[in-house]
Amino acid sequence: MSYFITMLIIGILIILLGYLIGFKGKIQLIHSYHYKNVKDKDKKAYTRIMGFGTGVIGAFITIGAFLYLGFGTAGASSAILPGLILGFGIIVYAQYKYNGGIF
Repeated sequence: MSYFITMLIIGILIILLGYLIGFKGKIQLIHSYHYKNVKDKDKKAYTRIMGFGTGVIGAFITIGAFLYLGFGTAGASSAILPGLILGFGIIVYAQYKYNGGIF
């Protein structure tokens, strides 16, 4: 049960982080070297995509927490791993598109 609660809290906090970055435009929540080459006109689009990618990761962690209750660790992993791959893929896309690279 503690795994469920821990993963649920982590998932919700990551979703909140994605919301703050993506919809509130809090670019300062991202390391400055990740957006140092992003043009001012592209910052809104950049934060939207970065926030969305972060939110995807949080959502899949939250889903994984609930799958853990029914299917154990295998159920949680079946949601968390694809969510991490998809979310980080979105983040890497934003980095290359707007920052010209990962760093």
